Amino acid sequence: MVLLYEMVTLREAQLRHAQHYVEILAQADRQYLLGAENTAHGLDLFDLAWENIRVGQHWAAANASSDKDALPLCNEYPDVGLYCLNIRVHSQTWIAWLLAGLAAAQQLGDQLGISNHLGNLGSAYLNLGDSRQAIQYYDQRLVLARGIGDRRGELSTLGNLGVAYKNLGQIHKAIENYKLCLVVMYGYTAKHENVL
Repeated sequence: MVLLYEMVTLREAQLRHAQHYVEILAQADRQYLLGAENTAHGLDLFDLAWENIRVGQHWAAANASSDKDALPLCNEYPDVGLYCLNIRVHSQTWIAWLLAGLAAAQQLGDQLGISNHLGNLGSAYLNLGDSRQAIQYYDQRLVLARGIGDRRGELSTLGNLGVAYKNLGQIHKAIENYKLCLVVMYGYTAKHENVL
C-alpha cells in the first residue's frame, strides 16, 4: 500500500514539474520575442532552467503514450519554446523533441500542432544542412496547412521551401515558391508577373 502511494506521489511530482517547466520555457520564449534587452533576459531564463526543462520534456515524451496528462505536454514542449530551442539546443535534440511532439499531436488529433511540428522539423533539418529532408517535411506541412486554412503556416512554408531549393541550387523551384508566397501574401496574379 505504501509503495502504491509513493508511485502516485512520484507521478504527481513529475507531472507538476513538467507542467511548471513547460510554462517557464514558454515564458523564456515570450521574453526573448520582446526584443532589445528582453531577448537576453529570455535566454538567461532559458539557460537557468534548461536542465529542468529537459527533464520535464523527457518525462512528458516518455509517458505520452500511457499518461493522458503527459500527452499534451509532449505536444507543447517543442512548440512553446521555438525560438530559444532553435538558438540554444542542437538541431538533433530539437528533432527528437519535435518527433515526440508530432506523435503526440497526431494522437491528440491536433492538426495545427501537426502542421507546426512538420514545419519545425523542416527548419531543423535545414539548420543541419539537409535541404532534401527539410523539403520532405515542408511539403507535408504545406498540404496540411492549406487543408486546415493555416495561412501563416502556408506562407512560412513556401518561403522555407524557397530557401531549401536555393540551397540545392534549384533556383527555378526556389523562385516558384517565393512567387507563390507573394501570391498568398498579397494576392498577386499573373498580370503582376512583370513585377516579380
